[in-house]
Amino acid sequence: MLLRIPEAHVAALVLIALSGAWSFWKKPELAFILVFAELFAFSHGKLFEVEIGGFVFTSRMALFVGVMCAWGVQRFFGRVRPMASPMFFTPWLFLAGTVLLGLAVGLARNDLRSVLDDFNGYVYALYLLPLLSIRWTREARRELLQTMVGAALWISVLSLGLLYTFTHLPNEVLELTYRFIRDARIGEITLMEGGYWRIFIQSQIVLIPTLLLALAFDAEIPGSS
Repeated sequence: MLLRIPEAHVAALVLIALSGAWSFWKKPELAFILVFAELFAFSHGKLFEVEIGGFVFTSRMALFVGVMCAWGVQRFFGRVRPMASPMFFTPWLFLAGTVLLGLAVGLARNDLRSVLDDFNGYVYALYLLPLLSIRWTREARRELLQTMVGAALWISVLSLGLLYTFTHLPNEVLELTYRFIRDARIGEITLMEGGYWRIFIQSQIVLIPTLLLALAFDAEIPGSS
C-alpha cells in the first residue's frame, strides 16, 4: 500500500513541512488553517511517519517544523513579533519551567525515546508565539471557524461511514478498512460484547466546541444561507 512505503512518507513529510513554511510566509492565517485542519481531521497526526534514529517523525511534526521555521526567520528579521504584554506570558513561563523540570527528571530515570514520546506533545505549545503574531481580523477568524466546521463535517461523515461499513459490508472489506484506519492512526475500531461496533476517533471531541464557537462568533457557516 502506497502510504506504507518509506520513500513516499519521506516525500510527503518534506512536502508538508514546505507547505507549512510557505503558507505562514505568504499568509500566516492560512498556516493555522492547515494546522487546525490537520489537528482535527487526523487524531494522532501520524498519517505519514518515518523513524529516524529510533525517533518517529510524523506529519504533524513536519507541519510544526515548517510553520515555526518560517516564523523564526520572520522574527529574526523583525517582520513579526508576539503582540501580548509580558504579564500574559508569566503563567506560560511557569508551565515551561515545570515541563523542563519534568523533562530533566524523565531523562534521569528513563531512556531518551520514552521521554521524547511523552514530551513532544508539550512542544506544540510554542505555536502560541506565531499565533500571537497574527492580526486576527474578523475575516481571518471566520476562515478559521470555517476550517473547524469543515473538519467537524469530515469527522461526522467519516464516523458514520465507518459505522455503516462495519455493520453492512463483507468481512474482506472490514479487514482492509480496519488495517488502514489502524495503520494511519485515524481512529480505533472495536467489536464490543453483544456484537456492537465502537467507532472511536479522538477528533470527535471537536464537534461540540465547533458548534459553540459557531454560535459565539456569529460567523457564516459554509453551506448555510
